[in-house]
Amino acid sequence: MLPVTAMAATKKLSSLFPLLSLLCFISIFFLLSLSRRASISSPPKQSRVFQIASNGSYGVNNVGPCSGCDYSDGSWIYDPDARLERYDSSCKEIFKGWNCGLNNKSNAKEIIKWRWIPRNCPLPQLDPLKFLETYRDTNMGILSPGPCLVSGKIGKAGSFSKFQQLK
Repeated sequence: MLPVTAMAATKKLSSLFPLLSLLCFISIFFLLSLSRRASISSPPKQSRVFQIASNGSYGVNNVGPCSGCDYSDGSWIYDPDARLERYDSSCKEIFKGWNCGLNNKSNAKEIIKWRWIPRNCPLPQLDPLKFLETYRDTNMGILSPGPCLVSGKIGKAGSFSKFQQLK
């Protein structure tokens, strides 16, 4: 049997256990968040950069911070003179329920007047045929209005999968 003082000390320690456990958990959480914050704020050694070569081919490369053009750094600008024919109600490549032009969405014609302008880099117009040729036999997802941009160049193939079989 334990003496009375030993029992009192055991009770005191057992009542402090939840508090000490919580203190350890908070300390570990704090240390991990500091190390995470340090890794986020450090400058990247390499970045993924979408480059367009002089021959017109496209590609994403891992490059150093001073080479190439970082197309992910920029802003959206409003272009009131945007070409509307690239995304209209006649585009068959977009599922009917998601075709804003076909479903008379009130701002469908305004949405496409916004374009991405990279900071300190020119962004050339998309050449749909060159894009499709470059990524022939590649699996990818093309988001709206992407299918409409390339659908006019598919021609007699009639679909993206058949386009890959041509040539």
